[in-house]
Amino acid sequence: MKSTLFSCIVILMFPFQLMGQQTITDHDIDVKLIVSEKTLEVSQLIQFTNTSSIVLKKLYLNDWSHAYSSSKSPLAQRFAEEFDRSFYLGAKTKRGSTNQLNIIVDDNKIEWNRLKDQIDIVEIKLVSELKPGEQTTIELDYKIVLPNARYTGYGKISDTDYYLKNCFIHIAPLINNQWIKNSNLDLEEISTLPANFSIEWDIPADLFVNSNLTKWKENRFGTRKKISQSISNVKEIQFHITDKEYTYFSINGLKIGTDLREVEENLLDTNPSLYRIVSFVDNKFGSFPHNKMLISSLDYKKRAYFGLSSIPSIFYPFSDRFEFEIKALSVYLNHYLNEQFLVDPRSNFWLTGGLHTQILMDYIAEYYPNQKLLGSIPRQPLLKPFIKNYVLSKASFNHGFLYFSQFALRNNIQQAPRTPKSELIKFNERISQPSYVAFGINYASKFYGKEYVERAFKKQMGKIKSNAQLIQSLIQELDIPWFTSGYLNNRESIDLRIKSVKKDSKHINIEVQQEQDNLIPFTVALLKNDTIISSLDVKNPNKISKLALENLDADYIAINPTLKIPEFSQRNNYRTIKGSPLKKLKFTLIKDLEDDKRNQVFFNPKIDFNVYDGLTLGAKFSNKTLPRRPFAYELNPNYSSKLNELVGSLSLNYRIYNEDSPYYLTQFSVFGSSFHYDTNLRYKVFSPSISIFKRPKDFRSNERQAFSLSYVSVYRQFGKESLVTPNYNIGNLRYSYSNKQTIKFVKINSDLEFSDKFGKLNFNAEYRHLFHDGRTLSMRFFGGKFLWNKIRETTYFDYSLNRSTDYLFRYNYLGRSENDGFYSQQFILSEGGFKSRFENPNANDYLASVNLAYSLWKWVEVYADFGVTKNLKTKSQGFYDSGLRLNLVPDYLEFYFPIQNSQNYVLDDRNYLSNMRFVLTVDLNNLKQLFSRRWF
Repeated sequence: MKSTLFSCIVILMFPFQLMGQQTITDHDIDVKLIVSEKTLEVSQLIQFTNTSSIVLKKLYLNDWSHAYSSSKSPLAQRFAEEFDRSFYLGAKTKRGSTNQLNIIVDDNKIEWNRLKDQIDIVEIKLVSELKPGEQTTIELDYKIVLPNARYTGYGKISDTDYYLKNCFIHIAPLINNQWIKNSNLDLEEISTLPANFSIEWDIPADLFVNSNLTKWKENRFGTRKKISQSISNVKEIQFHITDKEYTYFSINGLKIGTDLREVEENLLDTNPSLYRIVSFVDNKFGSFPHNKMLISSLDYKKRAYFGLSSIPSIFYPFSDRFEFEIKALSVYLNHYLNEQFLVDPRSNFWLTGGLHTQILMDYIAEYYPNQKLLGSIPRQPLLKPFIKNYVLSKASFNHGFLYFSQFALRNNIQQAPRTPKSELIKFNERISQPSYVAFGINYASKFYGKEYVERAFKKQMGKIKSNAQLIQSLIQELDIPWFTSGYLNNRESIDLRIKSVKKDSKHINIEVQQEQDNLIPFTVALLKNDTIISSLDVKNPNKISKLALENLDADYIAINPTLKIPEFSQRNNYRTIKGSPLKKLKFTLIKDLEDDKRNQVFFNPKIDFNVYDGLTLGAKFSNKTLPRRPFAYELNPNYSSKLNELVGSLSLNYRIYNEDSPYYLTQFSVFGSSFHYDTNLRYKVFSPSISIFKRPKDFRSNERQAFSLSYVSVYRQFGKESLVTPNYNIGNLRYSYSNKQTIKFVKINSDLEFSDKFGKLNFNAEYRHLFHDGRTLSMRFFGGKFLWNKIRETTYFDYSLNRSTDYLFRYNYLGRSENDGFYSQQFILSEGGFKSRFENPNANDYLASVNLAYSLWKWVEVYADFGVTKNLKTKSQGFYDSGLRLNLVPDYLEFYFPIQNSQNYVLDDRNYLSNMRFVLTVDLNNLKQLFSRRWF
């Protein structure tokens, strides 16, 4: 090993940095890249000093490369939680691992083990105790099998392209006498303390090592070469080994290497932009502590800013310079903040994530104050006439950060800012949480001074601190209790509202109420022609603050008209002074952000279809904005093209969010609809309901429960033949449980139906398991029993093996009364769940069935159903059927091909196509869940 040479080089390169810092861990690494085996052969020497005040009997090493070795590792479980099946289904040859690990401590070969539930953490039991201030030498030899980069972006991209970060073994952080044992969860964090690194690479001669380390020697020998690099007092080392060298810039003494698209394609002179970025951050918090940095496109793609990536590039919404600066600044800040704060990155993500977004917002406000959220799209000639009046088209780019935070509040999925990064749902970790903290920092800066707030954060840099030490230091530096003790510690949503306004000729008297317990300062202002003409800062508010402003003939009075903070609702922050207190109506075509000054009505064309109404043409009218509202209505008047009649539906929903309870949502609903259920026969449904939803404390869990009570009133027309029960009223008490995961899917429902004619008790359970080979086993059980049944003249309310009559009108049947023909082949999984049709499929006593399915190849499955029916005063009867299923999109697009059932061999049927069944979901709301589930 080259430890002596390394020490000399580091002292020569960084003489002043190392004075008095002999306790920093030294890493001396020799590594050889073997392309044919996609491996790194590593020989490593670690010199570690016990900087704690306790005697160490064990050491812990981060071996994050081994996180890829098993489908049961914390990393694999993380993928599964976010509905990413690629790692679970991936071939073992594409996974990574650390093999042939040998460890020698102070010349003694020792035994080691991996933690039970954290296979990427290595535990070493020391032969001799390590007292405070003592040093030990650890020698390691191991082989890293590089994972396929498709999983996390790190590992092997191709034979000439490797992106590596946190791949070598290093000492876990020891902070305030506590080991920080963080497993690799692909969270873009650096779980280590600063160390010195000297690395000698042995790689093919045609490859380059793009790195944040300084290269001080390179020797070629045949088809290979050796490159020596080093860096001092750094947390993160990264390497992009490829056949193309990065473009390097020297900015204020900092060497920046990048391969961002704007540089690679020479779209603009990026020197001014990089200079502006580095200078901007330097002026806030000081210079970057190292002399080299990589700004990699791969780094940016890992955490691309949603505001840029969510808009299709075909619109060219942003200039090349703006895109480049946002990308470069985002990556720059990741490196800068991770190096500056010497804390547990997982527990203190609020700090680095919040400052990252806050600095980004400040940068945009400074250099791009007129940048819009939609970029240049509102100015495009073809779109301008349609979207010019939209709030979204006028919203500033920084408003996007506010919207993301409010989206979480409106869905009651916000989490306390200090929640560890590993416990945040993906939407909060990537988008909402950093924005929420950033607005809190800016809000505090407005009332207490920007320099005062920034100085408090700057004092935390470069100092090793535990979570408690960090917060205590901030509290001492920032005398802002509502922020440090309230805003950062709880998930209670903020809501300020104008309670009352009274005016006379000289004054306007206002009452401002805060709904939350953590009272925050605020500004009240008078607006005329959308311009502030008078304002008042309230730094010491009461629960109800009574204020007086001079009457200046203003149009509006507003709370926080310019500087915003995420609130549950900002519509109650505005009140008109002139004329009617009612807000004017605003009609727009599609959903928009909320207009605080107007009541919005959205309308858009709607086309639907069923056999009896034909194409239904109409419009949907609603108040549903992009942020979810507590009260939402939807009116759907439609014209039946087949019958020339008016049909449609109406729904009203009122949600009450319970932020401090596992019963997080109570919803009151009213639904009504009127269509045709048979030829020239109309039905009308009216159904009020109340539902209570429950979730666990762990927001990342997909476990959900629901309790509901509903009442369904049905009116049906009848034709030449009168119906036994044309009109009926049914109550329903329902319980639901679900735990929808990538590997295991569980769903249970039970409900009690009751009316004067009959009573039913139903139970339904579904289970789905995904195996490593991509095959799926699906199982379902349904059991239903009449508790009482006074109806004998009709089978309309009976259980059915293969096609429910849907007397509660829950399902979207295209032809609900069809007994033959194409529309009768529509399949909706309910009751018996059989795919074959039988002569006597109904039961007026009880029904029990089991539905099984197993994947044969990709989306081709074999299925089998077994069931028992029992009618009153008759013996029970058994049934079965089997066949093939094309499961193109589970629950959304499926086809069933029966083969055999208990009555016949279906393949012998000359009219076989009439036996096929299909599943088709065209409801956009249901389809949307398919694509959004990994975020929530």
